[in-house]
Amino acid sequence: MLRSDHMAFCDLYLQPEAAFEIISQLGEISCVQFLDSAPDSQSFQKTYITEVSRCAEMERKLRYMEAEMGKDNIYIPELDQEPKAMQPNEMLAFENMFEKWENDISQMAEYHVSLMKNYLEMNEMYYMLSHIGPMLGNAELTESWFFKKTTEGVGPIGIGGRLAVMTGVVRRAKCFHFEMMLWRISRGNIYYRQAARDTILQDPFTGQEIRKVAFVAICQGEQLASRMEKVFSGFGVNSYPCPQTEHERNVMLHRLDVRLTDLEETNHTGQARCHGNVGIALHCNVISRVYSERMLACERNSCRLALTDHSQSVGIMEIELKEAGTMLSTGIHLWSVEVLNQTKHHRCKALRTVGKQWRSWVIQVKKAKAIYHTMNMFNMDVTKKCLIGQCWVPSLDVKRVQDILEYCTQVVDTNVPSFMYKTVSKAVPPTFYRTNKFTNGFQVLIRAYGESAYRELNPGLYAVVTFPFLFAVMFGDVGHSIIILSMALWMVRKEKQFMSKKSDNEIWNIIFGGRYVLLLLGVFSFFTGFVYNDYFGRGLVLSHSYWYNTYTELSKNKVMIDNSIKMKLSIIIGVVHMIFGLVLSVFNHIYFKRYYLIYLQFIPQILFLTCLFFWLVILIYLKWFKYNPKGSIKLGSSCAPPILILFIDMFLFVETKAGDDDCEPYMFASQQMVQNVLMIIALLCIPVLLFGNPVYKYLYNKRMREDILKKRSPFRRYQYSKSDKIQSLEIQEEVAQYMVAFPDLMIIQGVHTIEFILGTISHTASYLRLWALSIAHAQLTDMLWVMLLSKLGLREHTALGFIHVTVIFAAWATFTITIMVVMEGLSAFLHTLRLHWVEFMSKFYISDGIPFQPFCFQTIFSKESEKIEGARHNVRKFRDVHN
Repeated sequence: MLRSDHMAFCDLYLQPEAAFEIISQLGEISCVQFLDSAPDSQSFQKTYITEVSRCAEMERKLRYMEAEMGKDNIYIPELDQEPKAMQPNEMLAFENMFEKWENDISQMAEYHVSLMKNYLEMNEMYYMLSHIGPMLGNAELTESWFFKKTTEGVGPIGIGGRLAVMTGVVRRAKCFHFEMMLWRISRGNIYYRQAARDTILQDPFTGQEIRKVAFVAICQGEQLASRMEKVFSGFGVNSYPCPQTEHERNVMLHRLDVRLTDLEETNHTGQARCHGNVGIALHCNVISRVYSERMLACERNSCRLALTDHSQSVGIMEIELKEAGTMLSTGIHLWSVEVLNQTKHHRCKALRTVGKQWRSWVIQVKKAKAIYHTMNMFNMDVTKKCLIGQCWVPSLDVKRVQDILEYCTQVVDTNVPSFMYKTVSKAVPPTFYRTNKFTNGFQVLIRAYGESAYRELNPGLYAVVTFPFLFAVMFGDVGHSIIILSMALWMVRKEKQFMSKKSDNEIWNIIFGGRYVLLLLGVFSFFTGFVYNDYFGRGLVLSHSYWYNTYTELSKNKVMIDNSIKMKLSIIIGVVHMIFGLVLSVFNHIYFKRYYLIYLQFIPQILFLTCLFFWLVILIYLKWFKYNPKGSIKLGSSCAPPILILFIDMFLFVETKAGDDDCEPYMFASQQMVQNVLMIIALLCIPVLLFGNPVYKYLYNKRMREDILKKRSPFRRYQYSKSDKIQSLEIQEEVAQYMVAFPDLMIIQGVHTIEFILGTISHTASYLRLWALSIAHAQLTDMLWVMLLSKLGLREHTALGFIHVTVIFAAWATFTITIMVVMEGLSAFLHTLRLHWVEFMSKFYISDGIPFQPFCFQTIFSKESEKIEGARHNVRKFRDVHN
């Protein structure tokens, strides 16, 4: 992990007969990153675009099957072992099989939707009658009832056309706009009322719940009735005829209630049989024959019920009510119950059969699609007998790839072998680090900031130690660390079990992926908690102290002592951490042969940092070792000069004054002179940082341009051959690399210089978060102990004290885990991450590298699952908003 792997740029020559098997094997070992040899070509120009399209069509059919299984909650079992990719000679068989299953499932879905649509209409009609009926009361929906004659016999009161009474249901979200539209088209000449309560129904097409409300609208005139019907159609309103008399409405309501009750019981029975293994379902043609043979019509009290749509072999019920008092046929009622039950059972049995093989089919098709997509990155030579491509391979894996090429050539038994050889490329190689399950978590934290440049020093190696240590400084508590350590050890012990089961919970995947990071966080926090003597906020007397208390009451200056020493320790840790980062930059300069940066960048930076802030660290240690209560008056604790005042006077070139006549203003003789010299050295480093690098690069670029132009012969302008033109273009490209203007160099360097000078001060202050979070964590833990256990739990001495303490302890444990461990631990984790990304890695880490992305089936599946889950989330969100 010190530096990334050496990468080899290779040319691949594959025989078409063996290309599929070779790429399939390379996708399993995951060590080759293929490059597109023809990035400018269109998709239709690719050699294997037909095969990719066929695989995409099979994926579409599999997604359709998955959606249908999701509607009925069909269980899809996991696979113990992933199958190999679908072979080219198996593609036709897969296509025929998927087409057959799609046709069968879609046909059964149509049957099911038709029956559920009928069920929905009955529910809507029952809801409409149960709410609109009481609103109408004993009213008769006839013109003779509405337009009664006056006692004088003058004639009917209402004149103007046919009376239209329309009832139905509309979506709750659209009811206000629906009512306003009816009022506008009728200019207020309409009677409109809606039910006080809405109802929740199930959409037969999507399975989503929808809210609808019943209404009644009465108007007069053919033209106005026609307008209302158009509004109904635009708002997707389902209108139903309402019986004219109160008696007829009650009779129909009772009949619908009986039928819906039977259908719901049958539906529950069908669902139970759907998820079990009871019974044998009828085949699709049997269901179709039942529909066609049982077509009948009955007329009773002017009711006609018919089954239509013979061409699709599906029965769709159509009820047309002509008069009130309609009676439902008992024979048709029993038949519809049987058909709904059988259709549901047969559909679920077919989906269960598909579900057993669905995951295997998906993996086979996805692998084949990925292989063909990779093969499209190759160029086919003019003879169409060889695929030519380019790739990046880690140098240590070149032998593995060559072995696969030889093995696949023998298996396929081709006359011409496939081969690979290294070549030279001017492209920047990708960055690849070899990690294991222990170091991978730390490397992921570093890659979240940015990918390392090729062969750059890897901060992940040092983060294995520095990250847990800085976290532990802020989270030092033995009790809390034991909780984190126990959870990490549990995940490490069960890692094989959890790795075999894929989880869709993103939070759990993140925590489990960083189990070894949590393990080290717990170990380091245990150590710092022992040093701080914090055990859930309590201290233990492990040995006798050097100091003896001469008072009867204990001292309460623990916070003052911890506050002082932790603040100074955070400064020391921060300065050492930043100096370590600057030292690491030297190894990058030496490795990449940028020796000028050692003199023009590293030395001024390290001098500036050490002359100011490392001198601050030295002052802290001098004050600790020189001043103590057992010394003389001038060396006593009361005469110790404040470091902050000394440091400020150093910046201002001002002489420090003593706070007392018996005390010395400085820690040693000639300290002021030493501080002035250090300050002058730090100030002299600023112009070197500002002008050194731009001046050197400007002179270097000028010299390189002159050397490149010398390659052009004096009579080059008289030669016009193709090779000469190519060489001239290459020279121009090389010259363009060294054409950066001096003002641009100054602007870039000025920004970096200001960032470093100001950053040195702000970064040092940023490490004070180690002190602040450590004090806050200790005080919160102490307050939680005192406020709950000490004051509420441990002071109970009655007979019910055990129950009281148990309840208080449960509350204390809950707050400890949720607040002190989870929330405080997450806060310390994020602050530690910030200290690494900004304060430490900025001293030597460029992070402008290109990640190594090998052809890997596992990576493809994970990305596809993320896309599918994101698409499903968007669809669900759209449906919720729409509903």
